[in-house]
Amino acid sequence: MQRKVGALQGEINYLRYSQEVQKRWEEHKVFEVDAGSKPPKEGEKFFGNFPYPYMNGLLHLGYTIYSPLDVQPCADHDRASGEGVQPQDCVLIKMEVLPPFTPKLKVLEGRKVYLAAATLRPETMYGQTNAWVLPDGKYGAFEINETDVFIITYQAALNLAYQKLSLSPEKPTNSLELSGHDLIGLPLRSPLAFNEIIYSLPVLTILTDKGTGNVTSVPRDSPDDFVALQDLKSKPALRSKFGVKDGWVLPFEVIPIINIPEFGDKSAEKVCVDLKIRSQNDKEKLAEAKKS
Repeated sequence: MQRKVGALQGEINYLRYSQEVQKRWEEHKVFEVDAGSKPPKEGEKFFGNFPYPYMNGLLHLGYTIYSPLDVQPCADHDRASGEGVQPQDCVLIKMEVLPPFTPKLKVLEGRKVYLAAATLRPETMYGQTNAWVLPDGKYGAFEINETDVFIITYQAALNLAYQKLSLSPEKPTNSLELSGHDLIGLPLRSPLAFNEIIYSLPVLTILTDKGTGNVTSVPRDSPDDFVALQDLKSKPALRSKFGVKDGWVLPFEVIPIINIPEFGDKSAEKVCVDLKIRSQNDKEKLAEAKKS
């Protein structure tokens, strides 16, 4: 076992090895116990006093919750609250901020500066029309290494610092305090996007305690993105309120990238039209749209 686990270092063979070990457990009846001749009473449990591998039959070789306070992984039953919460594996999208930098960002010149956003669906990134930021959100320019700076929330920077993505190990290094208003209108180059340049635009529905505080916008796929983009396109007063220039939003249209039977290649638009969703204020209908 030790030889094989050592061989896994730096390799993605967890699933194959896990299946192999599960088969051995099943063959040797590793988790079967003799509970006596009588069936257990309702609610009665039996415990082994030897630290077996996880009882769900899975090797614990992936990500887990880590406690900075205890300086160790924090398994399910070790937590005072939050039992059942599992790590969520996201893909970080690095949207490069293009020069010339705004006066607020001048101190970052000479560095590679990115708006970083977390996504569960990287395959949709071809259809990005913009990025979203929270106008009143609190952001920072965090040094990831000697050359790269991520503009994200402090919570996101703290999470990344414990994944070796910080200039100082396990400690976010913030070189500049920013608000969401400082980020509106930044020209961005996003990987995979068909649009060579997109812009960061305001939206009020971002939760800064989740993700990075920045959100990719794919209005072909997301009803929320589609309606928010249409609101900015159709309401000059809304653009004026946040200082959004016409060129940051009006030229950008929904990009068809995935054809879904019964929904076509602009699924979010079709769902919004079918449900007669007219603005971001139609929250109940938007919730229904996301279930479609």
